[in-house]
Amino acid sequence: MTNLQPLKQNQRPISQPRTGEIFHLRSLGHLEEALDIAKEDYENFPTDKRVNSAYYWVLYSLCKDRYLDSTDTTTLVQSLNVMKQLLPQLYDQNGYAKRCYDLLCSRALPHATLIHNCNTACKEHPLEAYTQLRSQVRSAQDLDPSLHTSYAWILYRYLQAVNNSDMTRQEAQANASLYHEYFTLQVDRPSRLHSCMLRSALRFKENLNKEKYDVTFGIVAFLREWDVANFTEEDWQQTPNPKGGNYSSLAEKAAKACYDEIKDNHHRDQADVLWLKSIYKMVLQHVPDDDWLLRQSIGIDTWMGDTSQVIDRYKHLLLSKPDKFFLWNELGDFITNNEKIKAGLYVHARNTGSKEEFVGKIHLKLARLYLRHQSPAASLAELEAYSRCYTRNGWKLNDDYKQLRDQIPQGTVAARDFAMERRCEDAALEMVYSDIEWKQRILAEKVDLSWRQERTLHATCTRRHPGKNQDCTFSHLA
Repeated sequence: MTNLQPLKQNQRPISQPRTGEIFHLRSLGHLEEALDIAKEDYENFPTDKRVNSAYYWVLYSLCKDRYLDSTDTTTLVQSLNVMKQLLPQLYDQNGYAKRCYDLLCSRALPHATLIHNCNTACKEHPLEAYTQLRSQVRSAQDLDPSLHTSYAWILYRYLQAVNNSDMTRQEAQANASLYHEYFTLQVDRPSRLHSCMLRSALRFKENLNKEKYDVTFGIVAFLREWDVANFTEEDWQQTPNPKGGNYSSLAEKAAKACYDEIKDNHHRDQADVLWLKSIYKMVLQHVPDDDWLLRQSIGIDTWMGDTSQVIDRYKHLLLSKPDKFFLWNELGDFITNNEKIKAGLYVHARNTGSKEEFVGKIHLKLARLYLRHQSPAASLAELEAYSRCYTRNGWKLNDDYKQLRDQIPQGTVAARDFAMERRCEDAALEMVYSDIEWKQRILAEKVDLSWRQERTLHATCTRRHPGKNQDCTFSHLA
């Protein structure tokens, strides 16, 4: 019987391994004699990688040249088990020994021929290959682990072919179960296959969201089990898009998908939030200037209730990105204890905004604030601006528009209150730039020399000249 113990008992002690003799006998085809010496060497030098390698390759030659064609399958299986135990203990930097072992297993084990044929066929005919596989193999539990990688490739290519809008709910649920089955497989991690399965899972999740399938599949749970420590260098690489920019890397897409899933969950698990925060910290080390990632990382801080951290991060971002109107808007959404500053942030976002749909929403936010503070004329001006914007573009008016419009007193004439806007905007800028000296603030704001920025420079300079500063009150707000 072939095992890790020698057949001979009470053999004479030897002073050094005889690996050279073993390899010579193997080259001559004297495999049984080489095997006896290899076992004896292993008994005396069990931690010597040269001895383990010599023992392994003798067994490989015996399996390939003798045992595979023999009816004695017991000896073949026992030899493969010994080779599997030896694999981690020998020199195999390029993985050649492991590939040779897998090839032997693919020829010797139950379902090996089926798996090999289906793996070859699935590259061109993934549905047919998967159907053929399932006709004989119910799950990976029926397979030796050496066949798991090929089995996983068959699953992956099948999922790539069928994850589309034509799925029924039952088919989508069945596909979700395959992603869970993948984690029962013994495959290399990290690896190209492991990355491919993550990419496929992200696509599957997008399809579920788009088609609104009632199927349980969480990308957060998937990525947690997938383990972000398994990202490869390729997983961090962005690829060029036709518009001159770059497509997000696989790692970025995975982080953003997890953010969206947790954002949509009103009962957020704080363990998931902390886990996601650590991922965003890692992702931002690779792409520190991605606006979406930066804003989403701030969103994670809001879920953790860290108010001061959120405000500080927005203020820090606005020093280097004062022209990013959406940052002013988001900080305005977050401010809840000072509606004068809140309105000023919205005014500045509206004044610097470049996207009509975005600016239209700002009009609606300002209308609500102005109405709450007894400025119906200013509120009506914002509502009319909102209506013109959306009507011009053929967009549906928000239900809030009618509700706010109905609250405007009869006979009100729309009129913007520029003085109030300026006071609010100046108060907001004062808050954002309060932590730096006014000379630094001038440098920070020289990105845009429009009249609004020039006026902002003047307003920020007045902090050092109290005599020129005006009272910053929000209309009727005390």
